[in-house]
Amino acid sequence: LNCYKYVSRASSTCASNAINVTDTINIYYFAQATDSSSSFPSGAWEAFAFAKDTSNATGSASSTLVELNTTTAVNVTTSSINYGTVPAGTNTGSTTQVATTTNAGNSSTTLQLSAQSTLTSGSNSITTSSQHYATSTFTYGGVEQALSGTLTTVSGFFLTSPTSTSFVQKATFWGLAVPGGTASGSYIGTNVFSSLFRP
Repeated sequence: LNCYKYVSRASSTCASNAINVTDTINIYYFAQATDSSSSFPSGAWEAFAFAKDTSNATGSASSTLVELNTTTAVNVTTSSINYGTVPAGTNTGSTTQVATTTNAGNSSTTLQLSAQSTLTSGSNSITTSSQHYATSTFTYGGVEQALSGTLTTVSGFFLTSPTSTSFVQKATFWGLAVPGGTASGSYIGTNVFSSLFRP
C-alpha cells in the first residue's frame, strides 16, 4: 500500500570512482494516493536509495516528493452477457446472467452502466430498455433497473479500495425481454461499464 523494498546488484566497471545504476520499480495499482481527494492529502511518495560497494563504502540519497494520484477504474472480468434463446413475447423471468466487476484502481468506486449500441440482428433491433440489471438476482419486471443509453449509477453497487492483490469484486445480474413480433436471430450489442469515484 505505501512501501516497496527492492534489492539490486549492479555489475559494471567503475569510472572516476562512480557507477550509474538505473532501476525501475513497479508499484501495484492499489498503492495509496496522496492527492487532495485521497485519505493522505498531506503525504507524498519518495524514493530512498542506499548503496554499498564491494569495499563496504556506502552512500544514500532521497528523491524529491512525488504526488500519487487517485485512480478510479474497474475491470469487467465477464467477457459477454449471453441471454441464450428468448422467444419473442417472453422474458428471462427469474433466470439472470452474471457480470463480475473488479476494482482496478486505488480508490473506492461505484458503477455506472449504459448501452453503447443496442441489440441488433441485421436490420432488426431490441430496445435498450429491454435489458434490465440489479445487484442481486431478480424476476424480470420487478424493481430492477432498465438499461439506457445514458450512463446511470447502479443502485446499491459499491467497491471498496483494494488492499492486496486479492480482487475486490461485485456482480451485476442481467435479464432481457424480447417484444412480441421481434424477428428471430442472434442479437448483439455493447454495454458500457464505467467507474465513478465514491469516497
